[in-house]
Amino acid sequence: MEIIPVIDLLNGEAVAAIRGERSIYRPVKSDIVATSAPLDVARALMRVSDCRTMYVADLDAIQGRPWHRDVLRELCRSLPVEFIVDAGVSGPDEVLALAGLGVGRAILGTETLPSLSMLDEMIAAAGRDRVLPSLDVRNGAVLTDAPELRGLHPLDGLARLVDMGLDTFILLTLDVVGTGGGPDWPLLEAAAKQFPGISILAGGGIASPDDLRRGAALGLKGGLTATALHRGWITAADAEADAGLA
Repeated sequence: MEIIPVIDLLNGEAVAAIRGERSIYRPVKSDIVATSAPLDVARALMRVSDCRTMYVADLDAIQGRPWHRDVLRELCRSLPVEFIVDAGVSGPDEVLALAGLGVGRAILGTETLPSLSMLDEMIAAAGRDRVLPSLDVRNGAVLTDAPELRGLHPLDGLARLVDMGLDTFILLTLDVVGTGGGPDWPLLEAAAKQFPGISILAGGGIASPDDLRRGAALGLKGGLTATALHRGWITAADAEADAGLA
């Protein structure tokens, strides 16, 4: 299972995310880097994870404010990893704009998705290899403005996306982000059983080498994590061992 470090951007800094409650996010305090400058944080995360992919959530953009365009461009130009970025895109032009900054794949999060038809339009404009859908979950239901998905159980929401011909997803349970309590295993296990042909990236809660081993055994493609790397719960040695399970 690939380790995918996470950087959450807010007001020009990397911040520590907790349960999706953005009003309480504060600049990262880390055991692996002395600042909250995004590029410094990204370099430290890459060093301890030996990652091939890094996830960035532009929280200002997700909340309707201007993107961190210069920060995203700098990250993409400076580090030899693929950046997958959630900037709250809601239309094809925004997906293409992210690609223009050097972003590998634009994350199409259900939180900011206006409709499934718009999802189709964004995929058609950029191509399937430049986008990555994220099923965002809070309080046991899909978090979204899309009327086709609003209020659905996550497995029912995932089924709607699979029916569109999509086969790779982030399952992001906001309730467990930054808590250190482990991922949403009941959802991940149910999704892996119900949809054995899809690739799943686990979002939220990965906190230990045991979580990495459990995810690998479940057949997950990767896992998003930040707190565990910053606090040393998952180390470079753990990342190397995890790579051996891939």
